[in-house]
Amino acid sequence: MKTTILVAEDNESLFIRYQEIIAKDESFELVGYAKDGQTALEKYKELKPDIFILDLGLPKMTRFRGIK
Repeated sequence: MKTTILVAEDNESLFIRYQEIIAKDESFELVGYAKDGQTALEKYKELKPDIFILDLGLPKMTRFRGIK
């Protein structure tokens, strides 16, 4: 079973780097990507990833206060 990863990053070059790193290890699977806080929260709730890589400087970040 693969470890699932969701990446929330608005810098495209950083996201591409995350993709490259994740792809090198077959035990990881990138299941989602978001460019803003609102989308990241929606995808987190939907996908329930094992790992959530989160850029704390994302646009629309105030919604993360209620994450559970």
